[in-house]
Amino acid sequence: MKGLVLKILRGTYPSIPTNYSPELRDLIAEMLTKEPSKRPSIKKILEKDFLSVSIFLNISQKIRAELLHWLPMLLLKMNWEALC
Repeated sequence: MKGLVLKILRGTYPSIPTNYSPELRDLIAEMLTKEPSKRPSIKKILEKDFLSVSIFLNISQKIRAELLHWLPMLLLKMNWEALC
């Protein structure tokens, strides 16, 4: 772990293997940016379309059903709060 931290601080780390998708490689590169203020927040990371789809497809059926049940109500609440 210490070695990785030093590589990030120096801005030098091995290239990300091409067997990963371009989107994932770009995200990893952003996350390893030397300047912390330029790294994406966890919110920005989770907003990435390719991750959102992957997360949704890989969660259990039960959780998916719960999410689909509550999501419309949460979105309505968020929109309502945005209007207030």
